[in-house]
Amino acid sequence: MPILARHVVLETRSVAVARGDASMFRGISDFTAAGNLADFRLRIAAATCDDVRINAVASSGHAISLVEDDGITLLMPYRGRIAAQTGATTMQARSGGLIVPHRGARRTVVGPHYLGLAVQVTAERLHRRARQNPDDARVLARVLDGGLDGAGPGVGALMRYLRYLVAEIDAAGARAPTPRAARSAADMLTGLLVDCFDALAPTPPRPAAAGRRHVERAEDAIRARLAEDLSVPALAAELGIGTRALQLAFQAHRGLAPREVIAAVRLDAAHARLRAGAPSETVTSIALDCGVTHLGRFAARYRERFGEAPSLTLVRAQRRA
Repeated sequence: MPILARHVVLETRSVAVARGDASMFRGISDFTAAGNLADFRLRIAAATCDDVRINAVASSGHAISLVEDDGITLLMPYRGRIAAQTGATTMQARSGGLIVPHRGARRTVVGPHYLGLAVQVTAERLHRRARQNPDDARVLARVLDGGLDGAGPGVGALMRYLRYLVAEIDAAGARAPTPRAARSAADMLTGLLVDCFDALAPTPPRPAAAGRRHVERAEDAIRARLAEDLSVPALAAELGIGTRALQLAFQAHRGLAPREVIAAVRLDAAHARLRAGAPSETVTSIALDCGVTHLGRFAARYRERFGEAPSLTLVRAQRRA
């Protein structure tokens, strides 16, 4: 099961080459192969979404010592086992799991027949995210420190999005994402990551109440900035209220969560654009213009809402043009 097969940056059977490689990490102090040296194999592939780097690692088994101080790394096995030790803390994950080791010096041990992702998120990206909203800033130190063992709310959503993102990059004939699409994907991934750590943070003070006026102002902002990465915490900060307060207000006055409203507004906007589609437009370009980041989910929800595939709506409009 290859991952990022068209993006290989290193493929070697030499431990010396692997030890000297800096395609993923700088300052490797030790690298050893597990088992018989004659059987050693290491393959690294890499793709980027804005400044988030997604690495696919296939290994016959190895151990590596390094120092990570300019960001954090998410380790998600597709096959096999991985363990990371930082100080007295050891985390491990098997297929279907995810860990985020603490920053600093660590030793990572990869089991035999390993295949998985190592997703690197820079400290600068996390700082930019935190500047959007006080709620995100509150958990920044926790995120930067790392220390997520794959349990807790939000981890499943993060893992599913990572798998989706890699599948999109791997898709046959897939083009490189546009800068805007890459930025949106990186923002989504970062937001899901922050949500995971936010769920582990102490409960903040009770936020100010929000009412119908805040919901209407939020909806105006959503419609005005469809193509932007509109996180719920950033939207709440713009309105001067807490994230939880905005969520409760949407439930009270719309019967939906804010993310559901954002998705519905984008769906309606895409429908209007598709019905007026110009000959040069595509479903993908229209969807991205409307802020869609998950094209497969968009197509399914569009069919459910409007009774046909988005491509059919566009073809009919282009025939009329």
